[in-house]
Amino acid sequence: MKSTKPDLGKMLLGIVLTAIGILLLIENLGVDMKPVWELIFKFWPLIFIYIGLKKIISSKEAKEGEPQKENPTPTSP
Repeated sequence: MKSTKPDLGKMLLGIVLTAIGILLLIENLGVDMKPVWELIFKFWPLIFIYIGLKKIISSKEAKEGEPQKENPTPTSP
């Protein structure tokens, strides 16, 4: 069965490309974007932190959703 969960990588790529496109368009319209670009270049490692946290959370959710393995009780003869 196919998962209905959106692919994190594709969604993040789409968000990043859209944001960069919007910023470039605003810059082409004559707005000074230097402070914005400085912030982006300063905080870009947050992308890796976000991806790492999503992986940790999704792995915990997957483990919690698995059925618990029961220890078979030995039968006495």
